[in-house]
Amino acid sequence: MRNASAERNTKETKIACKINIDGTGISKISTGVGFFDHMLEIFSHHSLIAVSYTHLTLPTNREV
Repeated sequence: MRNASAERNTKETKIACKINIDGTGISKISTGVGFFDHMLEIFSHHSLIAVSYTHLTLPTNREV
């Protein structure tokens, strides 16, 4: 199987992405932006690439 994954953690966000090129087109996507979620889901479905993407905004107690 051809898989790839990436994770990025900062003080404000936590992002994780997993891709399986030999997948079935099933996706689990949560970016926080509805249209972007939709576009990634359609890409996954029609290309038969399994995608898992999560983006979490972490609460902070800092004043700007």
